[in-house]
Amino acid sequence: MLLILVVGFVVRAWRVGIEVTPDKVVRHGWFRNSVLDRARILGVGSTNYSGVWLLDSSLLAMVVLRLADGAEVELPELMGCQDAVWRLVD
Repeated sequence: MLLILVVGFVVRAWRVGIEVTPDKVVRHGWFRNSVLDRARILGVGSTNYSGVWLLDSSLLAMVVLRLADGAEVELPELMGCQDAVWRLVD
């Protein structure tokens, strides 16, 4: 049973990430996928990483999508050192 679970996670890891198409942005997560229409995205920015893996989050940043309704969607899948993330969103 444990072997089946481990194999399942390894196979699923190939699909975790971000897919950008001309019409939508798809976030492939471990347990579910979410889809955003590209028409809803007004801009792209960055913010300090707010995950649990690092106590001092000023070392890492992640990409943030700014939506038309004023909401922001953090993308921890696109996380890295601050300089690299800032170059990515510029």
